[in-house]
Amino acid sequence: MKLLILSDLFSLDSWLIHDQEPEIMPAVYEFFQQLGISEEHSFDCIIFHKSVRKKVSFSNGSTIEIHPLGIPLHYPRKFVSLFAMSGIAKRKLVDRSYDVIYGMSIYSIVAARLGKRSDIPSVGRIFGSLLYDVLQHQLYAKLYTRHILQLAEAKYPCDLTICTEDGTEFDRALEVINPKHRIHMLYNGMSDMLRRTLKSYDHVERLNSLKKIRMLSIGRLTHWKRHDLSIRVLHALRNHHQVDAELTVIGRGKLKRKLQNLAKSLHLEEVVSFKEGIAHATMPQEIASHDIGLFLYDASNLGNALWETALSGRLLVVRDTGKTSTIFRDDVEAIIVQNDPDAIASSIAAKLNKDISNICRSGRWKVDALLPSWQNRIAEEMQLISELVHSKGFS
Repeated sequence: MKLLILSDLFSLDSWLIHDQEPEIMPAVYEFFQQLGISEEHSFDCIIFHKSVRKKVSFSNGSTIEIHPLGIPLHYPRKFVSLFAMSGIAKRKLVDRSYDVIYGMSIYSIVAARLGKRSDIPSVGRIFGSLLYDVLQHQLYAKLYTRHILQLAEAKYPCDLTICTEDGTEFDRALEVINPKHRIHMLYNGMSDMLRRTLKSYDHVERLNSLKKIRMLSIGRLTHWKRHDLSIRVLHALRNHHQVDAELTVIGRGKLKRKLQNLAKSLHLEEVVSFKEGIAHATMPQEIASHDIGLFLYDASNLGNALWETALSGRLLVVRDTGKTSTIFRDDVEAIIVQNDPDAIASSIAAKLNKDISNICRSGRWKVDALLPSWQNRIAEEMQLISELVHSKGFS
């Protein structure tokens, strides 16, 4: 098959623009890398950047074309990019023969429209969404403004929709908005090398109260990743339980200054550190230098950062949101907590000087059994697409 892929840049500028190792979004990176060496499949991909024009080529002839779109404001740029993407894709559809139009994220809307117009099967690839959380809390002002494009992804879907099973429950949002449309929820994969590296570290056996307890909170610096809650947990541990603990926050985002100010206001600036720009290949070592992984998100707990932390044998402290409890059991594979920093701190303090080997090992085994290799994960996705192409009505 040959795919026309309409993609966002996501956070792959370190790879696509600067020719360095990607920092995050391994799902997209691995998808391009695996298809770029495939003997069965190839692709042409369109991506926008604020200023760069570039072409990236792969060994099987696949290409990524990066086009400049110099609009500084985020949301206006996203809306304009839909029309710009449609225009470039139309020209490619005239010039070349494609079996599938594959739209990532908001560009699934464009793929669905062009697919119907060109009588080519369309695939929408969704990487999690806050849509269900917005619906659940009846935040209709946000739904029809900030999340209007995510609403459109659900309301006007492609022939086939594939979504990352990351706990954000896009499938449940679709049940409300478009209940007749079938969706395939797939877990992300894990590279064999990364899996071996993570499993090579000794699991955490004990939280020694006589030593510094090192905690980690990973994720984009946005409000729903709840790094603020992690900072307040640290405060409660140090002040209410007299635990010598420190916190590392890894991620980029506009809330960095606000989070730094929160740490300062709680007199934690010396024990809260912020890191960004860590290449994905070096994350295992960073994770393994800590004892505890805090995943206190409002949604989307089940992401790569959590999987990698579990496979490294760290103690998981996971908030019970989304589909967390369908994977982890409290005090078996993880410590499952609610939205209360004092209670979370008490749950951690209760494990001090106790053998936690079983919890850390069980978390590692659970994730190891759950996640496929990237080769198998992408093969599964391509099989779904092949079935679509060969189904009735598409030839």
